[in-house]
Amino acid sequence: MRSWKTDKHDAHKLAQVHQQNDRPEKIQQPDVYNELRDLSRFYQEIEDDIKRTRMYLHNALQLSFPELERFFSSRITPYALTLIDLFPHPEFVLQTSKTKIKNLLMKSTTKKNIRKSCKTKSKPNDRICE
Repeated sequence: MRSWKTDKHDAHKLAQVHQQNDRPEKIQQPDVYNELRDLSRFYQEIEDDIKRTRMYLHNALQLSFPELERFFSSRITPYALTLIDLFPHPEFVLQTSKTKIKNLLMKSTTKKNIRKSCKTKSKPNDRICE
């Protein structure tokens, strides 16, 4: 027999075979397993959407602000996303003073993180804190 039974002849043959074989009744799964399967599929859809959104963000940033990768190890940190939100194009950064950039970042992100990074200056080329 073929794997897909779609026509009338196949349906008739399946009915004849079904009468000859004694099959046990199907045990119904508890509803909790069906709910878990649905939630798992929903979670996978969300994960796929997140990956797709990150890819779109990466492509858009490559077109508009390719230098950003040199400044941040990850483009999705709150610090990087704040900078992208405040300055969506490199020209805006060049037109703004360092002090104003620092003040805008301090207002927009948690001050503790910026002050901590400015005190430690983990990167020698970190010019935001100057």
